Parts: sequence; C-alpha cells; structure tokens
Amino acid sequence: MTTQAPTFTQPLQSVVVLEGSTATFEAHISGFPVPEVSWFRDGQVISTS
Repeated sequence: MTTQAPTFTQPLQSVVVLEGSTATFEAHISGFPVPEVSWFRDGQVISTS
C-alpha cells in the first residue's frame, strides 16, 4: 500500500463576508490515506456549525 501526499485539486478562493454573516469554505483535496482538513483563523480552529 502506498501513500500519496495531500494536494489541492482546485485552487482555494478568498471569502469575504460581513461580521455576523455565514461564510462557507470549500476545498477539493486528494491524497491517501484520505486527508483530514481543519480551517484556522488567527491561529484558532474554526468550528463547524
């Protein structure tokens, strides 16, 4: 079984929203084993809702 480093299959895009509004982030990533993805802002993990 071989491993494959994670790679973005589509470029990331910037997201700008008004404070208090909802933002949606999307990343298309391939790799093996399947990569785990976390989003950060100012060094803090952004939680899902």
